[in-house]
Amino acid sequence: MGNRRDFLGKACAACGVVFLSGAAATALESCGTSKEAAGAAAKPAGYVVNNGLLNIPLAELGDAAKVISAKGAPKDLYIAKNPDGTYKVLLLKCPHMGGSVFQENQLFKCGLHGSTFDLSGKVTKGPAKDNLPVYKAQVNGTNLVVQIG
Repeated sequence: MGNRRDFLGKACAACGVVFLSGAAATALESCGTSKEAAGAAAKPAGYVVNNGLLNIPLAELGDAAKVISAKGAPKDLYIAKNPDGTYKVLLLKCPHMGGSVFQENQLFKCGLHGSTFDLSGKVTKGPAKDNLPVYKAQVNGTNLVVQIG
């Protein structure tokens, strides 16, 4: 029968093997909230940032707000059409500690520490002190061009 020291040594070694094998990243990904997982399934994919610009066909946006993922963007983007035909693009990254932000009813919420933001990106409850980052966007022909970089 082993002692406590042997047990702890073996447990630490096993953790190191898991970490070095890359399984830790997979295990940590499963720690996201169910709301984040549910939102991830609903996001259109296939967008790519090229030279700091993201082009999205207007036909894919419509009039309803959308959350999209884009390769090369630091986090997901929330895109909403304003009444005047312009667009607001928010980076769904909490300014407090960089956590992912998801929509819950008429608010955005950080899954890490619970900061909340209104749909315009203004912080409504801390610990975040700053608003969600906003990207410049303009309509160019049949595309919305978002300046990421």
